[in-house]
Amino acid sequence: MLFLFVLFVNINNTVADIALFSLSIAGVYILKKNNINPFKDNNLRTVLLITTCYYFINLVVFFVNGTYFAKYLQTDIYFLLAVFIAAGIFYARINMNLFFTGIRLALLFLGVCQYFSLEFWQEGYSNFTNIYLSIFAPVTVLMMFLSIISYDKDNLINKLLGLTAFISGVTLTVGSLVRLSWVIFIILTIVVTFIILRKVVIGKLSFLTSFVLLGVVIYFIDVDNEKFGIRITDAFNQISSWNDGGDLDTPVGVRLEMYSAGLEAFKEKPFFGHGYLNGPKAASKYADPRLRDRINNFVQLHSEYITTMVEKGLFGLLSLSILLLSPFLIICRNYSEDNIYIRTGVISSISFVLFGLLNVSFGDTTVKAFYVILICLFLPNLYEKKVQQSYFKKKL
Repeated sequence: MLFLFVLFVNINNTVADIALFSLSIAGVYILKKNNINPFKDNNLRTVLLITTCYYFINLVVFFVNGTYFAKYLQTDIYFLLAVFIAAGIFYARINMNLFFTGIRLALLFLGVCQYFSLEFWQEGYSNFTNIYLSIFAPVTVLMMFLSIISYDKDNLINKLLGLTAFISGVTLTVGSLVRLSWVIFIILTIVVTFIILRKVVIGKLSFLTSFVLLGVVIYFIDVDNEKFGIRITDAFNQISSWNDGGDLDTPVGVRLEMYSAGLEAFKEKPFFGHGYLNGPKAASKYADPRLRDRINNFVQLHSEYITTMVEKGLFGLLSLSILLLSPFLIICRNYSEDNIYIRTGVISSISFVLFGLLNVSFGDTTVKAFYVILICLFLPNLYEKKVQQSYFKKKL
């Protein structure tokens, strides 16, 4: 089920949801059969506390501000199922190699689909409209780095498969023209190179880096160099225009105006916010008159943090901080270069913190599901002594 989830999470979310639900059912069965209390189990307690705190704090917030209380009960159901998913993964002793193989195959599948698509040949990458290559472009970047996270200890076949999947992910990321995914790519490249993979032999690291950079350079020169430069230049020009009060009706200008107006709306109701899905309406009152109607028509403010502050207030921001920062702090406390679960946790935590900068990452059920599966994968295993000593002493 874990293999099917990561294989389809960025391709067909219905199949991924079925796999996730199946894992939770398996977890319920395991807990019942072995009479395990998740509140007392060291391996499951952390996942249980983090996910339920997030869910119930938001539940209280929406109850207080009286907006969409019933709808929220089902919106974040993944977080209530998290402890059962964690039990299903942890006690079933799922092979991590299947997890990475699923991610690599998914990237290769997306790459092949993009390469042979009619839109690619007729209109180019910038007009490629596949939803999984645009909306989920940042998730694709995370999957790219997970595909090579065990590169230094993989066998030759997995090394080649991981590198090929990574290159496929690079073309998907650049081709999507989503600027946030480029930022995440740069940051994760630094993290993986200097923290997680710094023990790799110099020759191997040089080969990996050269291979990746060569592919990127060839891609830029041969395919989309002009469009890439235009996107970067446009971003700076639009920021300057918004700052000077000129043309605000640009992609970047609208976002900046939403953020600025959102912060003003937050001050109006700082504790419990304006309510679920009321962020744009509340922010539009403080926006420039030229963009007021346009912002009011959005369903979110294109930033997880700004949207949370406006809709849920400080208590909602607290719940989001618990969900995102707690796993990262736990990882830092237990950090070990040779632990595959620590490596996965570092990459995952940093990625999801970055996702929320320019996107409402947890506004999409697919992203929620992916985050749940990742924390259910690495958090329980941090407390497993045998795994703590060295995962890589065993063959992947």
